[in-house]
Order: sequence, then C-alpha cells, then structure tokens
Amino acid sequence: MAHAQFFGGSFDGYGQKGHTDTLIYNNPPVITESTDKIVAVGWNMIGLPLTVTNSHVDFLFPDAIANTLYGFNGSYQRADSLKIGIGYWLRFSNPDTVEITGVAMDTVCINVNPG
Repeated sequence: MAHAQFFGGSFDGYGQKGHTDTLIYNNPPVITESTDKIVAVGWNMIGLPLTVTNSHVDFLFPDAIANTLYGFNGSYQRADSLKIGIGYWLRFSNPDTVEITGVAMDTVCINVNPG
C-alpha cells in the first residue's frame, strides 16, 4: 500500500512552533487480474467480467467477426463497445480463448422490470 505523510505548521519569528498538522494519505494499489473467456464457433453471449481500460469490441475480441456485437434494448442494436452489466451477442468463425485483463468490480447495479 502506498503511504505518504505530509507535515506542516506555523512558526513565529523566533522559531517557536505554534501548531503542527499531519496528513496521512493512503492510496491503495490498483490490482489487475485476468480471466479467460472461451468462445465457440457462431454466436456467443458475452459481457464484461472486469473493469477494463479499453472496452471496444475490436480490442477485447480481435478475432470476432466484424460488426457482430449486438445488445438488446427493446430490439437488437449493434454496438462497438461493451458496458458493464449488459449482455451482448458476438459472433466468431473459430473457437478461441480470450484473455480479459482489468480490475475487479465491487458492485454492479442492474435495474430490472417486474414481470
């Protein structure tokens, strides 16, 4: 864990200390992890298992068939990037194992409709 201490205060003209302030700042490290996603030939349901720095489909799944990432919001809509908490369909012409690297999510909130 990164740790820094800053000291400050005030002094009078004779070098006498009036008060001292101490600020301790803890900056937890960002821990990345990786997970493998196995994809089959044809359509695969995918989502983001981690918070990634680049969520563009071409970056995450370079061997997927171009322009085949689809989300659903009342109807199927083509997408270029993935968002956390949303499922997508993506098509592949060959089976593959894709490594995704990012930061684990603490919480994902998804609104659902009753029924």
